[in-house]
Amino acid sequence: MAAARCSTPAPPADNPVNPADWARRFPALWDDGVHGNCVFADNSSRAQLPAQTLAAVVGQLQYWETHRGGHADWDSPRAERAAALRERARLVAASLCGGTENQIGFAANGTSTLAILSRAMAGTLLHPGDAVLITEADHDANRIPWQALTALGIEVIDVPVAADGALDPAAWAQALARKPRVAALCMLSNVTGVLLPYEKMAREAHAAGAVVVLDAVQGPPHGHTQIMIPEVGVAIFSNCKLFAPHLGWWAIRESVLEQMRVTPCRGSHPSLEWGSFAHATFAGFVATHEHLCALTPQGTLDHGMAAIRAHETRLHEAFMRHVPRPCLPLLLGIDTPHPRAPLFSIVLKPAYWLSTRKAFETAGIDVRIGQFGTPATLRRLAPQAQATALRLSFVHYNTVEDVEKVCEVLSQLRLKA
Repeated sequence: MAAARCSTPAPPADNPVNPADWARRFPALWDDGVHGNCVFADNSSRAQLPAQTLAAVVGQLQYWETHRGGHADWDSPRAERAAALRERARLVAASLCGGTENQIGFAANGTSTLAILSRAMAGTLLHPGDAVLITEADHDANRIPWQALTALGIEVIDVPVAADGALDPAAWAQALARKPRVAALCMLSNVTGVLLPYEKMAREAHAAGAVVVLDAVQGPPHGHTQIMIPEVGVAIFSNCKLFAPHLGWWAIRESVLEQMRVTPCRGSHPSLEWGSFAHATFAGFVATHEHLCALTPQGTLDHGMAAIRAHETRLHEAFMRHVPRPCLPLLLGIDTPHPRAPLFSIVLKPAYWLSTRKAFETAGIDVRIGQFGTPATLRRLAPQAQATALRLSFVHYNTVEDVEKVCEVLSQLRLKA
């Protein structure tokens, strides 16, 4: 059966935008003739890109792409422009995380960024006999690199996730009592949507003597900035979730760099940035920042991110109004005292995998069934489903109507525990 089709909207007007207009800025959301999707509900895997970001990427690739650049005495105009673009991207990153441009570094993606950092800490900040705290609430990108260090004599303490999506408090206290040298924490779960009390956790881990490494990948896409509080030593981000071309980046404090015995990324060799840059990703990143600032008439990032949070609250409320009642017992972390993003995982037994995929595909709705890089979370919270779930993740370009369409498909499926 052919996928449902959505009508192509008129081009966005020049007047100030509101949430109903935001989706018009994303070609993938209305040009459904290419792939048949008129609703994207898998945005935690890979968010769509606004038109101005796509134009910036094409312009950079078509006219300005070059090597690393950055030396005024011998660089070509293209290289000088590339170096300036890279510095603008650092400023953009700093504004999105609440850090400074001197703290920002880039890598291919968030996963490789964490691998680079964990290896750089081995033998400098971490030594045999030291302990690293990790959590079941986190993505494997912030678990596996630390677990690999056990081969070097470094101990790993794994704190279990609780039913409310946060951490088991008794296990957390016991882990801190063991004085870990590094605490690898999660900010916002990409399975439960729960915003963990990361600020409180960071303060407690820092007080216990740990360097806090925060997986903040899911934070900015859902309107959260000012993440680099004093107790966070390193924060990790990934632009594939942030409406921009795939690019990993981090903010890292100078005190942590000193302990790791490496120089800042803007300093001399060696640093944590390796190889040539794809400057088109920087161009797209800067353009996405401009998109986020333009979400409200005030034209600032703070106002734009506040508007995202307010709109996502409406999406969350709409989902809870329309989700079929039989699905409620299947929703992970639904009874949580913590704030959450409009990101929901429904326990899905193998018998429902194929029919669920086909039902959403027929309706023209892009969803995902899987483990999402978080098998530890799912093993703990959904063992009866072979650690597998249906994830529905909404962002600022989704509408209440999108949520209603998703819930209509759920009502037809009649899922059971």
